[in-house]
Amino acid sequence: MNEQVKNANFSLQGFKVTEFHFVEAPIEYDVLNVDFNPSGCFDENTSIYSLDLIFTGSVSNKNGEKIDSVIATFKAFFYFSEKILAKDLPPFFYINSIAIVYPYLRAFITTVTLQTQSKVMILPIMNLSALEPILRQKTTVITKEG
Repeated sequence: MNEQVKNANFSLQGFKVTEFHFVEAPIEYDVLNVDFNPSGCFDENTSIYSLDLIFTGSVSNKNGEKIDSVIATFKAFFYFSEKILAKDLPPFFYINSIAIVYPYLRAFITTVTLQTQSKVMILPIMNLSALEPILRQKTTVITKEG
């Protein structure tokens, strides 16, 4: 008898930028370096996963001098339609959650840097699959009580 694997349905409930720092980059820079630091928390009581994504955008000039131009902490909330345990989070959730929120972060960074009337920071479309094991490792769980 084959048991069918049931997919966990989840949806983005909302997001917000909880911290933002901007330092105007010099007009002439050669390289845009980006770094992502993901972490998360899954609450088994509410079936809500809270994703924290810290983004750092730094620029380097020809001499290799580096300036952290943008640092943003982005928080997103995902709701699972059925109560599940952390061990039952689908493997694809970790990478998909990042892929779902990245366009919002990308648009936010572009819009804010555009409004400063300085050089606009346009983040490229990126494959962020390398962040999946980091997010998985840096996920904490709030367990059911009682």
